[in-house]
Amino acid sequence: MCLGGKYKEANTYLRRSLSHIEDLSKQGLSQDAYADVAGCLGDIAVNILKSKSRNDAESYHLLKRALYMSERAYRPNTAIVESSKSLLALASLGHDPDTANLMAHRMLDTNSIMQAFLYEGKKGSANIQDRVNVSGAARSFGTLAAVITETEEGDAALQIADTARKAILRHCGEGSADHARACMTLARAHFLEGRRLGFHLFTICDATSPSSRQCLLV
Repeated sequence: MCLGGKYKEANTYLRRSLSHIEDLSKQGLSQDAYADVAGCLGDIAVNILKSKSRNDAESYHLLKRALYMSERAYRPNTAIVESSKSLLALASLGHDPDTANLMAHRMLDTNSIMQAFLYEGKKGSANIQDRVNVSGAARSFGTLAAVITETEEGDAALQIADTARKAILRHCGEGSADHARACMTLARAHFLEGRRLGFHLFTICDATSPSSRQCLLV
């Protein structure tokens, strides 16, 4: 999506794709235009957030539109809906941390699969194994954990970051970029708490940025 870090070029191609999808929709040639447009809007927003000249405000508005479209699709794609919500919370960090924190907690409180991740040690995980979107939900969980880590302190934030890392390890794999980002989020949580483990995890993950918000999008 980012063409090896060439965010400006990627933005051009992504916006062309959006225009093409919208044209197909007007001609009635798209299978589910709402879902297609939502996915493309999300890609544009993430590309902007990853760029050096990141614009949280523009990404926020793009993701709000993506969420609106994804929830109104003929057959809503759960992965796109969850991703749009979690990234919307991330994009809110720069201008409204309190709202970002509230959005993250609200999503965790109302999403059954997120709750399953949080309490799988007590309730078991049979209820989530048959979910085809479980890896996508784990990634969204990781995004929410990063938001909460940046907006609050204490054991609750540490627990969420640790549980997200375990969920991603289980469903995305130890060698995945998602797991590396989850490790860095957990390290950030410990670092903000002044825990020595944070420095240890930063070393293990070979962190290139001290901010989990930036690391999340690498």
